[in-house]
Amino acid sequence: MENFKVGDATGDDKPDLVAHEITGTLWLYPVAGNGRFGGRLRIGWNAYTSLF
Repeated sequence: MENFKVGDATGDDKPDLVAHEITGTLWLYPVAGNGRFGGRLRIGWNAYTSLF
């Protein structure tokens, strides 16, 4: 992953990870609640060059 940010992206008051690949794909890694991340979800592609 080229860039990543942590924040509550799913609205469950737990910190999730959003990551950006060099290819432009944007991934969400939601926290599973047991201290681990669940499966990743593709939430965007190609148009993203950075996260803020």
